Amino acid sequence: MKRNILVAIDVDGTLRCNCKTLCDDPDQRIVDLANTLATFKNVRVMIWSGQGQEYAYHYMNLFGIERCFAASKIDKDTWAHGRPNIAIDDQHLFDLGELNLIVREK
Repeated sequence: MKRNILVAIDVDGTLRCNCKTLCDDPDQRIVDLANTLATFKNVRVMIWSGQGQEYAYHYMNLFGIERCFAASKIDKDTWAHGRPNIAIDDQHLFDLGELNLIVREK
């Protein structure tokens, strides 16, 4: 029996460069990871941000991320999907997922 896995990937400092507030440069490794994980049969990928769902959706479109969905970290409706099994972020103290992976960008 397959177990469905929810992977949540943060935008600022994880999916996109965090060199300045409005930098639109992707971290191509993470963009590629999101697109690759989204092709797995039992994986759903959520691109999320504390800046909101529309913000996350903007960067998904800008970076060509497909087969994923956008969400807000702080919107209660996001949590209807359940706690992410794997969450990827740039903040060392981040702990919103069951398993938290921290990128080496900082």
